[in-house]
Amino acid sequence: MLSRLLVLCICVAVSGCLRAPVKDADVQNVRTVWVASEANGDKPGFGFKLVEERGRISATFFLLDPNKPHDFEAGRAFPTEVVRSRESELHFVVRLDDNRKDEFVILFQSPLRGDLVNATLRDFERGTKPIALMFVRQK
Repeated sequence: MLSRLLVLCICVAVSGCLRAPVKDADVQNVRTVWVASEANGDKPGFGFKLVEERGRISATFFLLDPNKPHDFEAGRAFPTEVVRSRESELHFVVRLDDNRKDEFVILFQSPLRGDLVNATLRDFERGTKPIALMFVRQK
C-alpha cells in the first residue's frame, strides 16, 4: 500500500515537471486591443483602436456618432497606416478619403501594458491643441 502511494506521488511530481515550456513565440502570438475615445458634444467624436499582435501595432481611427460617443460599432472606421511605432510614440496616417489624409502622433505616458495607459494625441503638422486620451485594454 505504501509503495503504491509512493509511486503515485512520484508520477504526479514527474508529470508536473514534464509540462511543455512556454515559448517566447507563444507569448508574442497574444492579441491585445486598446481603445480610447473622445466625445465632442453634439458633433461627431472620434476614437482609436490599437491592436498589438506578434510584436506589431496596427491602428484604426473611428468617427463616432454624437448620440453614441463611445460606441465603436456605431462609428465609421477609416483606413489607418502606422508609419512609425516606438514604445512611447505612435505616428500614423488616417485616410479620410482618396484626396485627404491627416497625420497624427500619440505620445504614451507609459508603455502599452496593464489595463489603462494615458496618452496625448497631437496633429503631426498643424499646431492644434493636444488632446488627452486614456487607452483601456479590452478583455
